[in-house]
Amino acid sequence: SSAPRRPAVAAARWIEYEQIRVIDSGTGVPRGLLVKLFDPFFSTKPGGTGLGLSISQTIMQEHGGSIAVASREGRGTTVLLNFPVEKRHGERRNDDNGQHARASRRR
Repeated sequence: SSAPRRPAVAAARWIEYEQIRVIDSGTGVPRGLLVKLFDPFFSTKPGGTGLGLSISQTIMQEHGGSIAVASREGRGTTVLLNFPVEKRHGERRNDDNGQHARASRRR
């Protein structure tokens, strides 16, 4: 048997967010479990607390981002982390009315 491949990491930047993807070619997650992955206390590991992904999702959401998992059994899994892009002081952005507005740096 061959050694398992290490996960790959990829990054991309869009206007509204930056995305980090962690991709593996493992066994994948069964479809029935995908919907439960972010449920508090759900774990497939013996002795696991089931809090890791739930806490990660809460942290991402509190910072205006998101986390998602895409998986195909027998093909692997991709975890997508979307981080909002903070506008730098003086950069222009469009507000809801299509008007230009200056973005200020949050501290």
